[in-house]
Amino acid sequence: MFSVNVLLWIIYLFQAFRNFRMIIREKLWDQVHGGILLTCVTTQSIVIAGSSLFGSAFPSLGSVLLISLGIRFFMLSALC
Repeated sequence: MFSVNVLLWIIYLFQAFRNFRMIIREKLWDQVHGGILLTCVTTQSIVIAGSSLFGSAFPSLGSVLLISLGIRFFMLSALC
């Protein structure tokens, strides 16, 4: 299930990047809603699920990178 989650997350990231680009390029700030915060939540859920499943075997560097990416998504969402 974790592997499926990661695969779906990767597919979702491509769509999210495309949408963020469209929002920024076309200045659609007034049409943005809380749904864009899902990028932050889904990214950080990978870390939580991985840490729960694999414990200390889950790479610490991967956790830090994904949490950092989630924070960047949150900041980007806050700016939109």
